[in-house]
Amino acid sequence: MSKAAMGITFDKELRTFTHGESITGKVWWQSEKEPTQIDLELKWVTDGAGTVDVGVTDKATLGAAYHHLGCEGALSFTLHVPQDAPPSYNGSIVSINWSVKATLDLPWAIDCKTVEEIIVSPTSTALDLSSYAR
Repeated sequence: MSKAAMGITFDKELRTFTHGESITGKVWWQSEKEPTQIDLELKWVTDGAGTVDVGVTDKATLGAAYHHLGCEGALSFTLHVPQDAPPSYNGSIVSINWSVKATLDLPWAIDCKTVEEIIVSPTSTALDLSSYAR
């Protein structure tokens, strides 16, 4: 089995993004095998009661244009939060959580994956309506 490690760093330290904003950062990797590409996904998922819903709102593929990525390195990325995206939300029955997922495509080996949570909100925190009276 090939050993690999990877991570995501964001240019924005607080990891809080508004609708229509670009998410920029770098994905880094170290691997015994040279990857063929790195796939990124910006997605939200519901958590709590009921059916789990998932929405992938943006994707990017890094490195496919390069002939050799090398066994270690870092590449910049940009993903976009749609204007109509649901905001991060923490509720007593359901929550909406956002994340950026990176997958290192390793030939003839198990791909390496990492996920970093973010907040999509018009404020600096996830919406929380539990304090409002009914």
